[in-house]
Amino acid sequence: MNSIKITLAGMLLALLFPAPGRAQRVETYTDPVTGQKYAAINAEELPRNVVVRKDNMDYYVDANLHKYTVDGNNSDPVLDESGNQVVVKRPKRHEYSDYPTSKRFIISPTDVYNDGTTVTGTIPDTDIKNSPIMDWATANGWLASANSNTPDVTSSATAMGCTQYRGKDGTDEPGTWRTPTYREGILMLIFREQIEATSAETGFQPFTRLVFYWLGTESGPVYAWAMRISQPYELTFNYNSSKASKTSRLRCIRDVE
Repeated sequence: MNSIKITLAGMLLALLFPAPGRAQRVETYTDPVTGQKYAAINAEELPRNVVVRKDNMDYYVDANLHKYTVDGNNSDPVLDESGNQVVVKRPKRHEYSDYPTSKRFIISPTDVYNDGTTVTGTIPDTDIKNSPIMDWATANGWLASANSNTPDVTSSATAMGCTQYRGKDGTDEPGTWRTPTYREGILMLIFREQIEATSAETGFQPFTRLVFYWLGTESGPVYAWAMRISQPYELTFNYNSSKASKTSRLRCIRDVE
């Protein structure tokens, strides 16, 4: 089978192991700089594997930045004013294992396009129309080579996907948003109804039903995890999504703790 279907109760019991009488919370978070409001998940009461990721460079790597091309070929380096190749931060690539969950993170209120915007247009510096569906490497801001190599390889970066999303008002620094991990995706699906219920305050638009959303967690050199809401309380995770040939949607998150 290419997917795993798990009930809400099964997810909670088998994967999250919440302590008796305690639960994760959905909150409305107000950005202290912009004043924008976002739906947030506070996972501090998970019993294990929770970390403060905001400004924690242990979970990032340096990567050389290249211009975007659809297939990753003939991708020229991006140079700074001195002629040196630009280096950017990217979340570390990882497989499932026990990769930790962010203590507190906010969620983009809309689906994000492959160039980091939220409306139809053209990918910067190209004549390529942007799209709400994309391959895994594009979603994570990597050159296409990341679709066919193992997570221990630090691939070259491109200015695409969640790394280019800049928040509701477009002022967040590039690289501050990322794709959710497998465990963070579980939390988003478990608390989907509560997240969507913040719409009056946050403008959160419902997740698109019956389609997959990319997660940052990989499952080998050519596969990655994706999540889908198939119907209420029946949640599907696909660990066998081809990074190169499967095109999925994108919701981005930002660590606030």
